[in-house]
Amino acid sequence: AGAAIPDDAPGEILIVPAEGFVYDEEMPLGAGTSHGSFHAYDVQVPAIVAGPGVEHAASTEPLDQRAVAASLAALLGVDPPETARVPPLPGVPVRERSP
Repeated sequence: AGAAIPDDAPGEILIVPAEGFVYDEEMPLGAGTSHGSFHAYDVQVPAIVAGPGVEHAASTEPLDQRAVAASLAALLGVDPPETARVPPLPGVPVRERSP
């Protein structure tokens, strides 16, 4: 099987701990948590936006995380980054892009 792996293949390995467990070799045991995991309880989080011009809205649909940047840009009155050209979060007014 090893012969099928090219010599120049990257050597990264991703280890995903079981649900409820966190691994961080620099964190003392029982000291807290880290940046999260791939499990649903870490990737499905609420997004709440409030302020002038923001309408009441709710959604149970998964949202594109780029919409956070698009929402902040819309609220600040600037164009979003090229990588965040998606609709803002529900309730955030859509801003016309600059030419």
